[in-house]
Amino acid sequence: MWNPEVVVDEELARALIGDRVPGLRGAPLRLLGEGWDSTVWRAGDGWLFRFPRREIVVPGFLREVEVLPRLAAALPLPVPVAEVRGEPDERFRWPWAGFRILPGRELAEVSADDEARVRYGRGLGRFLRALHDIDPATVTAGGELLPVDAVRRADMPFRVARTEEQLGRLAGLGVWRPPPAFAAVMEEARGLAEPDELVICHGDLHLRHLLVSDAGDLAGVIDWIDVCRADACLDLLLY
Repeated sequence: MWNPEVVVDEELARALIGDRVPGLRGAPLRLLGEGWDSTVWRAGDGWLFRFPRREIVVPGFLREVEVLPRLAAALPLPVPVAEVRGEPDERFRWPWAGFRILPGRELAEVSADDEARVRYGRGLGRFLRALHDIDPATVTAGGELLPVDAVRRADMPFRVARTEEQLGRLAGLGVWRPPPAFAAVMEEARGLAEPDELVICHGDLHLRHLLVSDAGDLAGVIDWIDVCRADACLDLLLY
């Protein structure tokens, strides 16, 4: 499931970026990462370019690019705002985008003592308060409201069925046995009520999406491809 449908190698990345941003022709290129959603190239000292790796992520990619400039002014931490938009052509069939690099390291790469964790927690709390206070009726992409729970992270019947299926395979292989309370926990989860209120959510907030500066402060929140309307609990995965 991690195999991409399209790979943007260095030659293609250089051609696409150079045509769209002539000032970056000949700039050093470095592959920064290859996730499930995107291939990311760093160009020169200050730019990142993201190219979708599969067609299913394109709608979320376009929502992220359109919505983040509107959210940025209301948020207490920097978020990536696309300054370059690449249109599909015969070389690469999907839209792509370029962003100024947000300085900082992923939280997953940072060693933190208790004092730092408290500081990060307070900063994250302020960020989420500001994000979740934005009126979801005022944020649109393509003229429509953001989708509700775009990847069904809080869709309990869907998640319970998937969990039972995956753990059932492990049980069938003899590498896991369901504990006595497993069935009751799944049944309780399946019956959880729909959320009373929908807010704007990042949608996939985890250790690799929170940046920390060299000074030890939160420096930014990245990777918003799952931005949506959902229960606020969706953004508490990191907590």
